[in-house]
Amino acid sequence: MDERVIIGVALLFGVSVIVRILPAFVPFNFSARTQSNIKNILPVAIFVNLMVYCATQEIVQDAVPAVTALAVLLALFKPLGLLLSIIAATALYVLLAQV
Repeated sequence: MDERVIIGVALLFGVSVIVRILPAFVPFNFSARTQSNIKNILPVAIFVNLMVYCATQEIVQDAVPAVTALAVLLALFKPLGLLLSIIAATALYVLLAQV
């Protein structure tokens, strides 16, 4: 297995453990504002981290389809929402990768 894949999986696993398992065993006393920020920002940050990792892996493999699909994803994100923009960008990537 590629070393970059192992590092990526290890990082995502580590973040998941810190975010989901550690709080069950270690009490954290955050203010209400900090708790609200964590609930709103952390899931998005984890998703962005995963998206950047996946995008960089695909850009290394086949740059033109990956960069084009990423641009479409970013352009369609607000008008279509997350799910539809991902579907459109994925379809475009697969189409361009086949050519």
